Order: sequence, then C-alpha cells, then structure tokens
Amino acid sequence: MRKTTFSVLLPAFLMAVFSSQATAVDIQAGQALHDKHCLKCHDTSVYSKDRGNIISLEALRTRVSRCELSQGLKLPADGTENIVQYLNTRFYGFE
Repeated sequence: MRKTTFSVLLPAFLMAVFSSQATAVDIQAGQALHDKHCLKCHDTSVYSKDRGNIISLEALRTRVSRCELSQGLKLPADGTENIVQYLNTRFYGFE
C-alpha cells in the first residue's frame, strides 16, 4: 500500500514543483524590461492607485499589454507578466 501511494504522490509532487518553477515570475527581469522600455515614454510618477486609471491587477495587465502593442515591442514570453509583477510589487500592491 505504501509503495502505491508513494508511486502516485511522487510524480504529482515533482510536477507541481517543476511547473511552479517554470512559471515563476522574475521581478528583477521585470524591472530591467521596465527600465529599458517603459521609461522611454514616461517616468514612474504615472504609477499610482490614486489616479484611478489602474484599479486592479487585471487592469494593470491590460495597460502593460497596450503599451507593449503601441510601442511595437517584442518582449520575451514572460516579459509582460514580469513587468506587471514588478509594477505591482513596487507601486500598486494589488492582491
């Protein structure tokens, strides 16, 4: 019985560990991308919950995606989410 439980749980555990590492957000990479691309158009004073433009994490994702499209950027696959999480961590603090 123990061998069966172990043989079922170990693969599930390993999949969970490796999949979470593969999708982990890289805040430092987000900051680097932000500093390279976003600061060309504006400074950090535009990032504020009080301005009313960005009211949720989803709204922040939408804004970053729009900026990416409008500037014709070709970010890495996880680049947009890394920028979003950097901005959220540094300026917004959405849950």
